[in-house]
Amino acid sequence: MFTVLFEDTAALIGLAAAFLGVYLGHRYDNPYIDGAASIAIGVTLSVVALLLIRESEALLVGEAAKPEVVASIRELACNEPAVIKGDRVLTTVFGPDEVLMNLEAQFDPALSVAELSAAVCRWEEAIRQRHPGVKKIFIDAAAMVAPPAAN
Repeated sequence: MFTVLFEDTAALIGLAAAFLGVYLGHRYDNPYIDGAASIAIGVTLSVVALLLIRESEALLVGEAAKPEVVASIRELACNEPAVIKGDRVLTTVFGPDEVLMNLEAQFDPALSVAELSAAVCRWEEAIRQRHPGVKKIFIDAAAMVAPPAAN
């Protein structure tokens, strides 16, 4: 939407500059005014191009979810008894109502597979209830590495 707004605004400014350049150039019999109007149009197009680059960069690279959403997900991790640590939350926004989320978590090693599966399901459900825009959730169960044995 911003692309259309910027392009149409630049077009209107360019038309006004071209009209004034030609009109004032003929009125005062000065061809430099028309040339200055052409330069003004070029500057206007350059500014719009730079604004579009800046606005489009996040769409190309990927934009993270709002910090409040990420903090809320971390809070939900802390409230899940099966999760020992769940602080690495990576998000990508694909649209106003579509967020992809990757969570790295360490679960209690004493859990059985069934208990781990139930904990993941509870956690996903809690995330979806609080944040319906989160459409895809990937939970990476980080390996629990035992400390090296002392010699």
